[in-house]
Amino acid sequence: MSSELLIGSYGSLSGQYSYGGKELYRGISLAVAEVNRDGGINGARVDYQFIDDRSDVRKSELAMSRLIEIDMATAILGGTTSKRALAVASMCQNRGIPFVNTGASSEVIPQVGDYVFLTNFGNRSQAIALAKFAYASLECRRIGILYNPDDVYSQDMKVRFAHIYTHLGGEIAFEIPCLPGASNTRDILKAIQTQKIDGLFSPFIHPQGPTEYTAIRKSGMTIPIISGDGWLFEDSPPITNLYHVKAFWPENPDKVTQGFVKAYFHRYHEPPDDLSALGYDAARILFRSIREAKSLSGHKIRDALQNTAGFPGVCGKTTIDKQRHAEKDVYIFSSNKEKQVKVKTISAQEIRHLSKALSLTGQKKSDPPGPSEGASP
Repeated sequence: MSSELLIGSYGSLSGQYSYGGKELYRGISLAVAEVNRDGGINGARVDYQFIDDRSDVRKSELAMSRLIEIDMATAILGGTTSKRALAVASMCQNRGIPFVNTGASSEVIPQVGDYVFLTNFGNRSQAIALAKFAYASLECRRIGILYNPDDVYSQDMKVRFAHIYTHLGGEIAFEIPCLPGASNTRDILKAIQTQKIDGLFSPFIHPQGPTEYTAIRKSGMTIPIISGDGWLFEDSPPITNLYHVKAFWPENPDKVTQGFVKAYFHRYHEPPDDLSALGYDAARILFRSIREAKSLSGHKIRDALQNTAGFPGVCGKTTIDKQRHAEKDVYIFSSNKEKQVKVKTISAQEIRHLSKALSLTGQKKSDPPGPSEGASP
């Protein structure tokens, strides 16, 4: 497939992580349909090519090679996991093709080069938001941490949260490694009972998160559980007194969000989720950058992307900082038996201020690269 203006994308429509790819594809497809309905970009119709990587890193690399070498894509959208995004980002960088990552949350991804951008909030931002919420809103002063030592997202979030939370004045009572399927539930419950904690921070991704959280609740433990953005998907059970971050607030009353919710439901007969909203926003940010660049040149589109400031998306306003990370609000949701409910918004300004105070504005290349697999993880 070749086109004057072709946007390439990859993701998982099959395999272990197909839940993310389907929503990503739908969100970007809706944005493409809308821009073409309105006349395209600078008179050119937008064509869209999505390749299923079957939840496999090697197939992500093959998909990217085809999009670049055969389809001659103008730019690339995609990525619901950091591991696969990192595997292909250098291919775009080396060819001077803008790569707008939609769902992964590792700040290491943009460090690959100046053609690589992150439009989801990063691990740093969500860790800051969760630590501040736990300390200031839940008034937790002593927290225990559960984490998966084999998952780089879980480890990265553990380190970041502990650093920020203790800076705010909180105390970490324990850090317990927990592998998927491991039989240490009894040790975990004993630690929760004996350490007198106010809350539990456990940055697990799907499907480990729902499994561990359900076991804790079945034991009768009711303490607040605080999690990141990787545990919740359409088949996740409701967990009472659980708080987690989300990029998308579907009940946001602003016209942009409600217009998207209505259009998405009309097209797919299902409500949108975070990944469809992130894909939709990333596509629209890219389209505006191409329009402003008035060119299909990779370096001109790159420069326009770098200048993104206050873009009014369905996931809130997005600004791209000098390190090509996304600055945006982070929503805190609670889980109950009926639905996910937004309980707090931690603004991009609050996150920036605390990040500066913690000297976290830059990230060393030796930092963990985010989740191995998982949604925006």
